[in-house]
Amino acid sequence: MKTLNTLKLKIMVRAFRIRIKNGEVFEDIAADYPALTTDIIVGFPGETEEEFEETRKFLEEIDLYEMHVFKYSIRKGTKAADMKPQINDQIKAKRSNVLLEMSKQHQKEFETKQLGMVKEVLIEEKMHGKDHYYTGHTKGYIKVALDSEEPLENKIVKVKLRQILDDGYVLAEG
Repeated sequence: MKTLNTLKLKIMVRAFRIRIKNGEVFEDIAADYPALTTDIIVGFPGETEEEFEETRKFLEEIDLYEMHVFKYSIRKGTKAADMKPQINDQIKAKRSNVLLEMSKQHQKEFETKQLGMVKEVLIEEKMHGKDHYYTGHTKGYIKVALDSEEPLENKIVKVKLRQILDDGYVLAEG
């Protein structure tokens, strides 16, 4: 998802259209894949405040777990590089910050609801700078940190989610 405005998607040469009514598609998906994420580009040439607000309101409603927000940047040789008006960097930064703050809030709310639950985690690596801590992801994409004396890389372990940490992880116990 780059933007929710169908005209902008057409201009960006994206092969899909918005066919979502009142978030119904996301409600159906959320039952099986609870931690939905997306990429968003803000500040595409010609993006109006109204279009941004339409996107912001929709994203608020569907309550994604995480949004990867990117500010549009000019790529020479593309059609968009010559489009007018280009959005100034301050507006792009403001829009980006609005969505990033929303994403942080949604992520924290989602993780809070998961505390106390038992989840399977694929342990990926040792946590940098922390002895005996490993990191990985649940099937639902939650980033987990786990203390263990035993080497756990590339193992799937069951853990109980205990506490949201400030560094983007949820502390778990095995």
